[in-house]
Amino acid sequence: MGGKGQDVPYVLRLQTYALTKTGATYYKIAKDLQCDKKTAKRWGSPEAIREIEESGSVQSKRIGHVGCKPMYNKKESEKLMDKLEKKNMTQTKLAKAKDVDRRTIRTYTRNNSESNKDGCFPYAPRQTPKHTSEIQKQRFSFTKKSPIGKAARGSLVRWEKERVRFGFIDHCPVSESGTVNRSHRPNWKRKSTKKEGWSRSG
Repeated sequence: MGGKGQDVPYVLRLQTYALTKTGATYYKIAKDLQCDKKTAKRWGSPEAIREIEESGSVQSKRIGHVGCKPMYNKKESEKLMDKLEKKNMTQTKLAKAKDVDRRTIRTYTRNNSESNKDGCFPYAPRQTPKHTSEIQKQRFSFTKKSPIGKAARGSLVRWEKERVRFGFIDHCPVSESGTVNRSHRPNWKRKSTKKEGWSRSG
């Protein structure tokens, strides 16, 4: 009855008022009107009865949806989505930057078929490209300058000495930026942005 964020219908309040005046208990009111006991207690209370009798009306002073006001309007939500689409940005990082809960960011940026059709959605990362000639050249060039590649191209004595450090001490001894393999761009993207070829990222 009334639903979350909405006032109770005036007909229900009128019926509650009538039953209360007959001396019915909150339990009986809730049972007869098929509403919860909390609603019956709220609108059958002495304060509510007094308010109805003084005003002469059971109409709500607050028409329509009530409750907490939205934290962000549509324009502000668009700005949040713009920031969420930036490189290396996550919902958690954005929530910390705005000093709000992550669920708040999710509410105003997440794709929803009813309220936010062009919201952000956690798309899966891009798949690694096939073993193309470009990647073959990249990997070959990388082995020339990586510590592992240099050790493997050297003498057997050097390799026997350094391979223990590579295998058991430092599991990630090499790195290279600008590779053409898997992209680590953020997963949160609008549907329209994804169709445009990730043009908003960066």
